[in-house]
Amino acid sequence: MDARRRQNGFTLMELVLILVLLAVCAAISAPSLAGFARARQLPNTAAVLVSTANWCRLQALNKGIEYRLNFDMQTNSWFVTRDHGDGTFVQVVNNDDGEDAADLGKLYTMPEGVTFANPPEFTPTPTDRSDLSYLSFLPGGKTDVVAITLKRENATTVVKCEMPMATFHVMSSNSK
Repeated sequence: MDARRRQNGFTLMELVLILVLLAVCAAISAPSLAGFARARQLPNTAAVLVSTANWCRLQALNKGIEYRLNFDMQTNSWFVTRDHGDGTFVQVVNNDDGEDAADLGKLYTMPEGVTFANPPEFTPTPTDRSDLSYLSFLPGGKTDVVAITLKRENATTVVKCEMPMATFHVMSSNSK
């Protein structure tokens, strides 16, 4: 009976051997996984920007107030503000009901190496604004028509809203 119990299961030496093999496989694949993560930074940043812009549009529609997506070109970041009701804009941290704004309203700083290629290109350029560092999302669903180019090394990605009532999309991604 004792001999049968010993045959069920693995020995310590077999388990150590398996762990060593797994460690070697992980060490071999780690550099390629790090490269994959760096290569995904630009598309992931564009996806977060699209999500934030579309979230702003929905919030403006649902709450009936203007929301703005503000860009800081020096720090390569963006954040959301909303009309406080008196014409001043306050940064969105929480929804009005106190729930977390799903991180979309908070300050987003782009990963190292990802930058704005240029200031957002508005079409047509709003004549009533001298500061073009934000997008407006109006309560009726309208937004600015804009193209925002993000870059990382030799790659660029363009995020666009092509019509005032449209949603934002990643329109093109180029690698050179």
